[in-house]
Amino acid sequence: MWTIGCRDRLQHLRSFSCGVLESATPFPGWMGAADSHCLVVNGVPKSGTYLLRQVALSLTGWPAAPVHVNASNWAGAGGDTHLSRAGWSLRRARFGMVLASHLPHTWWTAATLHAHGKAFIHWMIYRDPRDALVSWGRFHPSVSSLPDGERVHRAVHARVGFPAYRWAPWRQDQRCTSVRFRDLYLDLLNEVERSETIERLVDSLPMPPALTTVKDLAREVLWSGPTATDMKQKVGQWRRDISPSDTLYLQRHPVFTRTMNQLGFSW
Repeated sequence: MWTIGCRDRLQHLRSFSCGVLESATPFPGWMGAADSHCLVVNGVPKSGTYLLRQVALSLTGWPAAPVHVNASNWAGAGGDTHLSRAGWSLRRARFGMVLASHLPHTWWTAATLHAHGKAFIHWMIYRDPRDALVSWGRFHPSVSSLPDGERVHRAVHARVGFPAYRWAPWRQDQRCTSVRFRDLYLDLLNEVERSETIERLVDSLPMPPALTTVKDLAREVLWSGPTATDMKQKVGQWRRDISPSDTLYLQRHPVFTRTMNQLGFSW
Protein backbone atom coordinates (compact mmCIF):
# COMPACT_ATOMS: atom_id res chain seq x y z
CA MET A 1 0.00 0.00 0.00
CA TRP A 2 1.32 3.40 -0.96
CA THR A 3 1.73 5.54 2.16
CA ILE A 4 2.08 9.30 2.54
CA GLY A 5 4.95 10.54 4.68
CA CYS A 6 5.34 13.89 6.40
CA ARG A 7 7.72 15.12 3.67
CA ASP A 8 5.12 14.41 0.97
CA ARG A 9 2.35 16.10 2.94
CA LEU A 10 4.47 19.23 3.31
CA GLN A 11 5.37 19.16 -0.39
CA HIS A 12 1.70 18.84 -1.27
CA LEU A 13 0.81 21.81 0.95
CA ARG A 14 3.63 23.89 -0.49
CA SER A 15 2.44 23.25 -4.04
CA PHE A 16 -0.84 24.99 -3.19
CA SER A 17 0.57 27.75 -1.00
CA CYS A 18 3.64 29.00 -2.86
CA GLY A 19 1.64 31.30 -5.10
CA VAL A 20 -0.08 32.86 -2.11
CA LEU A 21 3.20 33.39 -0.30
CA GLU A 22 4.83 35.05 -3.31
CA SER A 23 2.09 37.38 -4.45
CA ALA A 24 -0.98 37.11 -2.20
CA THR A 25 -2.94 35.16 -4.80
CA PRO A 26 -2.62 31.57 -6.03
CA PHE A 27 -2.58 32.71 -9.67
CA PRO A 28 -1.39 36.34 -9.90
CA GLY A 29 -2.54 38.18 -13.00
CA TRP A 30 -5.12 35.63 -14.09
CA MET A 31 -8.15 37.71 -13.15
CA GLY A 32 -7.19 40.38 -15.67
CA ALA A 33 -5.82 38.12 -18.41
CA ALA A 34 -7.32 38.66 -21.83
CA ASP A 35 -6.98 35.03 -22.86
CA SER A 36 -10.00 32.81 -22.29
CA HIS A 37 -8.18 29.52 -21.79
CA CYS A 38 -5.95 27.84 -19.24
CA LEU A 39 -3.54 25.15 -20.47
CA VAL A 40 -3.18 22.37 -17.89
CA VAL A 41 -0.04 20.32 -18.48
CA ASN A 42 -0.57 17.04 -16.65
CA GLY A 43 1.94 14.24 -16.29
CA VAL A 44 2.58 10.95 -14.57
CA PRO A 45 5.44 11.75 -12.14
CA LYS A 46 8.93 11.43 -13.70
CA SER A 47 7.41 11.04 -17.18
CA GLY A 48 8.25 14.31 -18.92
CA THR A 49 5.97 16.91 -17.34
CA TYR A 50 8.77 19.50 -17.47
CA LEU A 51 9.39 18.80 -21.17
CA LEU A 52 5.69 19.12 -22.05
CA ARG A 53 5.46 22.30 -19.98
CA GLN A 54 8.34 23.83 -21.95
CA VAL A 55 6.62 22.85 -25.20
CA ALA A 56 3.42 24.50 -23.97
CA LEU A 57 5.18 27.72 -22.98
CA SER A 58 6.95 27.92 -26.35
CA LEU A 59 3.87 27.18 -28.46
CA THR A 60 1.51 29.52 -26.63
CA GLY A 61 3.78 32.34 -25.49
CA TRP A 62 1.83 32.33 -22.21
CA PRO A 63 3.61 32.65 -18.86
CA ALA A 64 3.88 29.77 -16.40
CA ALA A 65 1.65 29.75 -13.35
CA PRO A 66 3.65 30.18 -10.10
CA VAL A 67 2.11 27.09 -8.55
CA HIS A 68 2.25 23.36 -9.30
CA VAL A 69 -0.94 21.39 -8.63
CA ASN A 70 0.54 18.19 -7.24
CA ALA A 71 -1.93 15.48 -6.36
CA SER A 72 0.50 12.62 -7.05
CA ASN A 73 1.45 12.23 -3.39
CA TRP A 74 -2.19 11.50 -2.61
CA ALA A 75 -2.85 9.18 -5.53
CA GLY A 76 -2.68 6.04 -3.44
CA ALA A 77 -4.52 7.39 -0.43
CA GLY A 78 -7.94 6.19 -1.42
CA GLY A 79 -10.17 8.10 -3.76
CA ASP A 80 -11.53 11.53 -4.49
CA THR A 81 -11.61 12.80 -0.90
CA HIS A 82 -7.96 13.80 -1.00
CA LEU A 83 -7.79 14.60 -4.71
CA SER A 84 -10.70 17.03 -4.41
CA ARG A 85 -8.18 19.45 -2.92
CA ALA A 86 -6.49 19.57 -6.30
CA GLY A 87 -9.89 20.01 -7.93
CA TRP A 88 -10.60 22.92 -5.60
CA SER A 89 -7.33 24.54 -6.63
CA LEU A 90 -8.13 24.03 -10.32
CA ARG A 91 -11.53 25.66 -9.93
CA ARG A 92 -9.83 28.82 -8.68
CA ALA A 93 -7.69 29.03 -11.82
CA ARG A 94 -8.20 31.83 -14.28
CA PHE A 95 -6.89 32.06 -17.81
CA GLY A 96 -3.86 32.95 -19.88
CA MET A 97 -1.19 30.78 -18.23
CA VAL A 98 0.32 27.32 -18.40
CA LEU A 99 -0.34 25.29 -15.25
CA ALA A 100 1.87 22.24 -14.57
CA SER A 101 0.33 19.40 -12.59
CA HIS A 102 0.36 15.77 -11.55
CA LEU A 103 -3.35 14.90 -11.61
CA PRO A 104 -4.49 11.26 -11.67
CA HIS A 105 -7.88 10.66 -13.20
CA THR A 106 -10.85 10.80 -10.84
CA TRP A 107 -14.45 11.79 -11.30
CA TRP A 108 -13.76 15.02 -9.42
CA THR A 109 -10.75 16.16 -11.41
CA ALA A 110 -12.37 15.21 -14.73
CA ALA A 111 -15.51 17.14 -13.85
CA THR A 112 -13.46 20.15 -12.74
CA LEU A 113 -11.32 20.23 -15.86
CA HIS A 114 -14.25 19.86 -18.24
CA ALA A 115 -17.07 21.58 -16.37
CA HIS A 116 -16.54 24.88 -18.17
CA GLY A 117 -16.58 23.71 -21.74
CA LYS A 118 -13.35 24.65 -23.49
CA ALA A 119 -11.99 26.90 -20.74
CA PHE A 120 -9.35 24.31 -19.83
CA ILE A 121 -7.02 22.84 -22.43
CA HIS A 122 -5.74 19.57 -21.01
CA TRP A 123 -2.49 17.86 -22.08
CA MET A 124 -1.17 14.70 -20.46
CA ILE A 125 2.20 12.98 -20.90
CA TYR A 126 3.09 9.43 -19.87
CA ARG A 127 6.17 7.25 -20.11
CA ASP A 128 7.34 3.66 -19.86
CA PRO A 129 6.87 3.01 -16.10
CA ARG A 130 10.21 1.20 -15.96
CA ASP A 131 12.07 4.27 -17.22
CA ALA A 132 10.06 6.43 -14.81
CA LEU A 133 11.32 4.25 -11.95
CA VAL A 134 14.94 4.76 -13.00
CA SER A 135 14.37 8.51 -13.34
CA TRP A 136 12.81 8.67 -9.87
CA GLY A 137 15.89 6.93 -8.49
CA ARG A 138 18.19 9.40 -10.22
CA PHE A 139 16.53 12.54 -8.87
CA HIS A 140 14.69 11.76 -5.63
CA PRO A 141 16.69 13.05 -2.65
CA SER A 142 15.99 9.95 -0.55
CA VAL A 143 18.06 7.74 -2.88
CA SER A 144 19.94 10.01 -5.32
CA SER A 145 23.15 10.05 -3.26
CA LEU A 146 23.49 6.24 -3.25
CA PRO A 147 25.72 4.28 -5.68
CA ASP A 148 24.06 3.54 -9.03
CA GLY A 149 23.11 -0.10 -8.44
CA GLU A 150 21.83 0.47 -4.91
CA ARG A 151 19.95 3.61 -5.96
CA VAL A 152 17.97 1.83 -8.66
CA HIS A 153 17.28 -1.18 -6.40
CA ARG A 154 15.94 1.13 -3.69
CA ALA A 155 13.86 3.02 -6.23
CA VAL A 156 12.28 -0.18 -7.55
CA HIS A 157 11.22 -1.34 -4.09
CA ALA A 158 10.15 2.12 -2.89
CA ARG A 159 8.13 3.07 -5.96
CA VAL A 160 6.75 -0.22 -7.27
CA GLY A 161 3.39 0.25 -5.57
CA PHE A 162 2.77 3.78 -6.83
CA PRO A 163 -0.58 3.63 -8.72
CA ALA A 164 0.45 5.33 -11.95
CA TYR A 165 -2.38 3.42 -13.65
CA ARG A 166 -4.67 6.12 -12.29
CA TRP A 167 -3.47 8.39 -15.11
CA ALA A 168 -4.43 5.82 -17.76
CA PRO A 169 -8.11 6.90 -18.17
CA TRP A 170 -6.96 10.28 -19.47
CA ARG A 171 -5.71 8.46 -22.58
CA GLN A 172 -9.29 7.51 -23.47
CA ASP A 173 -10.75 10.93 -22.62
CA GLN A 174 -11.40 12.76 -25.90
CA ARG A 175 -11.15 16.10 -24.11
CA CYS A 176 -7.54 15.37 -23.13
CA THR A 177 -4.63 15.37 -25.59
CA SER A 178 -2.32 12.63 -24.34
CA VAL A 179 1.18 12.04 -25.69
CA ARG A 180 3.82 9.41 -25.06
CA PHE A 181 7.15 10.76 -23.86
CA ARG A 182 9.15 8.70 -26.33
CA ASP A 183 7.22 10.03 -29.33
CA LEU A 184 7.52 13.67 -28.31
CA TYR A 185 11.15 13.51 -27.25
CA LEU A 186 12.31 11.59 -30.31
CA ASP A 187 10.58 13.97 -32.73
CA LEU A 188 12.18 16.96 -31.03
CA LEU A 189 15.58 15.33 -30.82
CA ASN A 190 15.59 14.47 -34.53
CA GLU A 191 13.99 17.79 -35.53
CA VAL A 192 11.66 15.93 -37.86
CA GLU A 193 9.94 17.72 -40.73
CA ARG A 194 6.50 16.73 -39.49
CA SER A 195 5.43 15.41 -36.09
CA GLU A 196 1.96 13.96 -35.63
CA THR A 197 2.43 14.20 -31.85
CA ILE A 198 3.15 17.93 -31.93
CA GLU A 199 0.41 18.53 -34.50
CA ARG A 200 -2.15 17.04 -32.11
CA LEU A 201 -0.96 19.41 -29.38
CA VAL A 202 -1.14 22.41 -31.73
CA ASP A 203 -4.62 21.42 -32.93
CA SER A 204 -5.91 21.63 -29.36
CA LEU A 205 -4.84 25.27 -28.98
CA PRO A 206 -7.32 28.15 -29.53
CA MET A 207 -4.82 30.20 -31.55
CA PRO A 208 -1.95 29.69 -34.03
CA PRO A 209 1.27 28.50 -32.37
CA ALA A 210 4.06 30.97 -31.63
CA LEU A 211 6.55 28.59 -33.30
CA THR A 212 5.67 26.91 -36.58
CA THR A 213 8.38 24.27 -37.13
CA VAL A 214 9.58 21.33 -35.07
CA LYS A 215 13.15 22.53 -35.58
CA ASP A 216 12.45 25.92 -33.99
CA LEU A 217 10.54 24.30 -31.17
CA ALA A 218 13.28 21.76 -30.48
CA ARG A 219 16.00 24.40 -30.34
CA GLU A 220 14.03 26.49 -27.89
CA VAL A 221 12.89 23.61 -25.67
CA LEU A 222 15.26 20.70 -25.76
CA TRP A 223 18.69 21.93 -24.81
CA SER A 224 18.02 23.42 -21.41
CA GLY A 225 17.37 22.07 -17.93
CA PRO A 226 16.86 18.37 -17.17
CA THR A 227 15.75 17.58 -20.73
CA ALA A 228 19.27 18.09 -22.08
CA THR A 229 20.44 14.48 -21.86
CA ASP A 230 21.16 11.81 -24.43
CA MET A 231 18.29 9.79 -25.88
CA LYS A 232 19.69 6.55 -24.47
CA GLN A 233 19.36 8.02 -20.97
CA LYS A 234 15.69 8.78 -21.59
CA VAL A 235 14.18 5.78 -23.35
CA GLY A 236 14.89 2.14 -22.55
CA GLN A 237 17.35 2.97 -19.78
CA TRP A 238 15.66 0.42 -17.53
CA ARG A 239 17.21 -2.39 -19.60
CA ARG A 240 20.65 -1.27 -18.51
CA ASP A 241 19.92 -0.14 -14.97
CA ILE A 242 17.35 -2.55 -13.50
CA SER A 243 18.81 -5.91 -12.48
CA PRO A 244 17.27 -9.22 -13.64
CA SER A 245 16.07 -9.98 -10.10
CA ASP A 246 14.38 -6.57 -9.76
CA THR A 247 12.89 -6.98 -13.24
CA LEU A 248 11.33 -10.26 -12.12
CA TYR A 249 10.04 -8.54 -8.99
CA LEU A 250 8.35 -5.87 -11.11
CA GLN A 251 6.82 -8.46 -13.44
CA ARG A 252 5.20 -10.21 -10.47
CA HIS A 253 3.94 -7.11 -8.69
CA PRO A 254 0.18 -6.62 -9.26
CA VAL A 255 0.15 -2.81 -9.07
CA PHE A 256 3.10 -2.40 -11.42
CA THR A 257 1.61 -4.97 -13.82
CA ARG A 258 -1.65 -3.03 -13.85
CA THR A 259 0.24 0.21 -14.57
CA MET A 260 2.13 -1.39 -17.46
CA ASN A 261 -1.03 -2.82 -19.01
CA GLN A 262 -3.23 0.25 -18.67
CA LEU A 263 -0.58 2.66 -19.99
CA GLY A 264 -0.10 0.44 -23.02
CA PHE A 265 3.32 -1.12 -22.32
CA SER A 266 4.39 -4.75 -22.18
CA TRP A 267 7.42 -6.82 -21.30
